[in-house]
Amino acid sequence: MGERALSLCNEAGFNPRVIMYLDQLMTSYNVACMGMGIAFVTDKVIIYGYPRTEVVFYKISSPLSKRNIVFAHKKNRYVSQAMSEFISFSKDVIYKFNSEK
Repeated sequence: MGERALSLCNEAGFNPRVIMYLDQLMTSYNVACMGMGIAFVTDKVIIYGYPRTEVVFYKISSPLSKRNIVFAHKKNRYVSQAMSEFISFSKDVIYKFNSEK
């Protein structure tokens, strides 16, 4: 379990007993849905069609639950059309997401 996740658990007043570490968001979500623990998922998992009745969702208000997204490339280097479009698309999605709040 990542340090951030452990800190969130400690902040909530419990120390998890970890027996499995998972890297994939949807895998950890599905494991939690099978009753085998907890998972930290984004609200997009719920909003865009993956809600399940087997689990209870809680919104975490801790500043630890937020992450910064950074796009970087070497200055004065070639930026492919695909990379440029990906950055532009990502900015649009992030802007839309932030304006929906």
